[in-house]
Amino acid sequence: MPEILAIQMVALLAAMLSIGAADFVYYSGRIAQPLHSLWVAVSIVAMCLPILRWMAGVFVGPGTTAWSLIGAIEMALFIGLYRNLRNLPAIGKLGERLPPPAEQSQPPATP
Repeated sequence: MPEILAIQMVALLAAMLSIGAADFVYYSGRIAQPLHSLWVAVSIVAMCLPILRWMAGVFVGPGTTAWSLIGAIEMALFIGLYRNLRNLPAIGKLGERLPPPAEQSQPPATP
């Protein structure tokens, strides 16, 4: 058990650094939003791999069934993350404010 926690902490640190690097190059204008979304989604999915492997080994056992289960969970997680990240509005540079919300064009109510 302590080994998996150490491996998971290393995976978390690597994913955090990877996502930070992806944000840095995205906000500096070096990569487009689709590549940024892919990079972040892959980093998050990779972060979950050690604990999923351990859980599958404990509850399912070693073998093809465990790896198939891990693959299905990771693929579903990746697809959901990538689709949601792609739907976010693109932001220019770090610190740039979002445009103000559109005002409603309804006339004032008369008493």
